[in-house]
Amino acid sequence: MLCPGDICPRPVGDRVTQAHYTDRIACLFGHMTKKKLVSGPAVVRAAGELIVIVVGVLIALWADQWWADLQDQRTEKTYLAALTEDIDVTLTSLQRNLNSLSRLRDAASTALSRDSQHHDKDATLFGLALFEIDFVDHRLSSYQDLKNTGRLALIRDKRIRDGLADVERMLEQVRAAQSDLIGLHHTVIDPFLARQPELGQIVMAGYAATDTGTLGQAGFALPNDLIETATAFDAERLLSSPELPGILALRVVLLSEMMESNVKLTQLLESLRSQIEAGLVNQ
Repeated sequence: MLCPGDICPRPVGDRVTQAHYTDRIACLFGHMTKKKLVSGPAVVRAAGELIVIVVGVLIALWADQWWADLQDQRTEKTYLAALTEDIDVTLTSLQRNLNSLSRLRDAASTALSRDSQHHDKDATLFGLALFEIDFVDHRLSSYQDLKNTGRLALIRDKRIRDGLADVERMLEQVRAAQSDLIGLHHTVIDPFLARQPELGQIVMAGYAATDTGTLGQAGFALPNDLIETATAFDAERLLSSPELPGILALRVVLLSEMMESNVKLTQLLESLRSQIEAGLVNQ
């Protein structure tokens, strides 16, 4: 052997690294120079060992890369499966939210078209039309994990990565629409009710007594006899208020925008799920 173990150290442990082979090649040529092995047979033997070492390095590098790629593929498959589950959960939540938003928008539209001669069950109607808010913070936790850990590149299909980016942008639009509705309540609806607190209290109380929505859970309540005697009278006052049509119209517009954003988000998620499922089949 041209490069004995005492001259060229062996690798530590079981793993043969690229650095070991590089050191061995350098050691080999240093040993040849020191011994002045310039004869034909020695050169042939050295060349043969050099070829073996180079081939070994290439095989080791290929094996390492193959193993790393295999691990990445397994991790990618795990994330794709998690994304599919997140999308299914989000789609279910979106459908519930769409149904609720549709109910609130219909109530606001109905209240907007009412007149003071038709005010049966107005406490419930105006509770839905003016007070109820249904928000859902939709998030794809597996996608956030990919971004936060810097593993997004594990998703090799660019279409899936682009789809995830589109979903994230649409999620921001959904949150913006929700913020607009909250702003409407803080800047328009609440001051309107504050100027006529008795009306606001009775509408809220009637809504809480006849519906299991947010206000009922929040504990808004007045004695039933007060609700029964005062709701109709105050509903007439509310319908005659010049500010009411504008407030209800704003509610209709903002609720419609929230529904439109949710529909677009649903379409993006369904398209993304199809791409992910196709990617899982091809792996």
